[in-house]
Amino acid sequence: MRLAVAVLLPVLAAVGQEPSHWPLISGYRWELTAPGTAAPIVFEVSRRTADEASIASSSPAGRSTITFKTSTSRLDLSSIDFGYGLLALPPGLVYFDFSCS
Repeated sequence: MRLAVAVLLPVLAAVGQEPSHWPLISGYRWELTAPGTAAPIVFEVSRRTADEASIASSSPAGRSTITFKTSTSRLDLSSIDFGYGLLALPPGLVYFDFSCS
C-alpha cells in the first residue's frame, strides 16, 4: 500500500494546478520496479473526462481500476474495481482535499 501512495502523490500534488499541467491525462503512466521482482507495478490513467479520471493498475498481485471525481481542490473516490466487478461508492467520498489546511 505504501507503494501505491507513493505513486499517487505526484498525481495529488498537481490537482490545484492549471489544467495544462494536470498529470491525469489519458495515457499518463507510472511504472515501479524493484530488484528481485519479476514484474513491475504499473499505474496508468486509462480514461479521462472533464470531471473524472480512472487509474488502472497492474501488479503481480492483480489488477484494479480506481475512478476519481475531480475538481480543482479535491479528488473524490467514485468507484473501485478489483477485477470482480465495479464497487460503487457513496457520493462525496473524499480521497484527498487540498482546500483543508
